[in-house]
Amino acid sequence: MFAPGQAYVALSRLRSLKGLILNAPISTRGINLDENVAAFANSKTTSLDLEQAVVQGQTNYLGDLLATTFDFTTLLEKFEDHSLTYNKEKKKSVKQPHHKWAKILVENLTETKTHADKFINQVRNILSQPDVDYELLGQRVAAARTYFLPAFENVSEQLLEKIKEIKTAKRVKTFVEELLELEAAAYSKIVQLKKSSLFIDAVLQKKELTRSDIKNISNAVAREEKLKSVLLLEDLTFENETESSPKRKKSSKRKSEESDFTDEDYTHQKTESKEQTYNLFKDGLAIEEIAQTRRMATSTIEGHLVHYVATGILSGDKFVEAKKAKLIITTAKKINSFKLGEIKAALSDEFTYTEIKFAIAGYLAQLNG
Repeated sequence: MFAPGQAYVALSRLRSLKGLILNAPISTRGINLDENVAAFANSKTTSLDLEQAVVQGQTNYLGDLLATTFDFTTLLEKFEDHSLTYNKEKKKSVKQPHHKWAKILVENLTETKTHADKFINQVRNILSQPDVDYELLGQRVAAARTYFLPAFENVSEQLLEKIKEIKTAKRVKTFVEELLELEAAAYSKIVQLKKSSLFIDAVLQKKELTRSDIKNISNAVAREEKLKSVLLLEDLTFENETESSPKRKKSSKRKSEESDFTDEDYTHQKTESKEQTYNLFKDGLAIEEIAQTRRMATSTIEGHLVHYVATGILSGDKFVEAKKAKLIITTAKKINSFKLGEIKAALSDEFTYTEIKFAIAGYLAQLNG
């Protein structure tokens, strides 16, 4: 043999010993050993070394996972940047009435981040020990989840509630989109918190995680239904209606007063207007009569009543037949859209925009239980 491995290459071509003919016996002295192969074989990692490497890799991964999960710096910066956009002239900004709310949100997140930074230091201290106490780590992560998860769920709820509050107002599309972006960031952090707990539990129980385990964390179906319940009413702003009402010119005094609105003033004025419509409806007035009495557009009055249907205070059956409502929702699901125009186009002319609005509102009431 004139090269290392030549014997192996020649014999490895055989599928069986049948037909093998050797002109002479193969001498072991003629088989050369490749020094590089020998060196590699001698450097083979032992099973003990591999186990230690796995443990160290696991420790490093958990450290990185927890550090990323409980690092709220980027999230806080998003909220801080957003809060700065409220600092415009009051009469020119639809956000200004909500500046106190945004400020409190940032203050709460800042406090939460302070506690999270302390927790990260605790995790690093536990993982830096020669023999990592995974049980202690699990206890600390469970305690952190109990503290931080409700905090971020509260942030998510506040953002969604604010969207519900403002979305029927004018010129708020960009504002709503910004709040949705913040809510998505908060929800992402919620998922991260749940995932970190799941991984720690898996390590302690020495069990293998499945794709299903991780997928269940986000609960995509429930998430989708929740967002629908918040966003569907965005299409109930009645832009498809043509009713009009006399517009009263605002005096300079009234404009000045409005520029000084606070969060509470804004919310109170909207709630008070809806309640007036609701009370007139309960007194037996029809939608058209309420619109005349209040000198408002029919669509505005319908918007007030849609709110009470969506929240379950009024029954949708008062405004649209149950059979029609069922067909409207079935159609919306079939075309995968809850936009008024798209639903109307998919239905026959016997369905009105008013009926579609109240049918969707009734569906919202069902989703919210």
